[in-house]
Amino acid sequence: NMSEFVETFDYEAMETWNQENPYIRLEECFDGNDVFIRNVEGLSIAGGGERFSDTEIVVEPRYAAILSFENCKDIEISNITMGHTMQSDCSGNVLNFFGCDNVNLDKADLYGCGVIGINAKQNCGDITVTDSIIRDCSYGSIEIAECQGRYEFRNCVFKGSMGGGYYEKSGSSELCF
Repeated sequence: NMSEFVETFDYEAMETWNQENPYIRLEECFDGNDVFIRNVEGLSIAGGGERFSDTEIVVEPRYAAILSFENCKDIEISNITMGHTMQSDCSGNVLNFFGCDNVNLDKADLYGCGVIGINAKQNCGDITVTDSIIRDCSYGSIEIAECQGRYEFRNCVFKGSMGGGYYEKSGSSELCF
């Protein structure tokens, strides 16, 4: 539960953290704190165990994303489950990507109450999701807008979400299932 650490920061402690840690920014949201990984290249987040349910990352705030990435490149997320601690009204997504390129998710289980399972915006490019589940999100499984490159979903299951998602096609983007 990332909230057990992140929610201990008040505004002053959060400002100090942000000045001392250039790759992880904490940002206040309505009911807690958001975690932004930023300006990172070649990051891998991998769960242990034989099943992706063996490792789980959760947060308590309903308005916080599980993780947000800004201006990152070559990100690998695998063998992991991510979601909010309880189902209820929610405004936070599961994963946010802003200005990121070459993101690979493999064997991930992303669940709500997250509004959107995977949110990609601001010139993101080339996201591949393989052998994964996106489920039980308040609005939909994916939201891809203002992007470029290829968005590929291979052997993925979308279930239990209130809507399918949103894709804003641009001249330089492609969505493939």
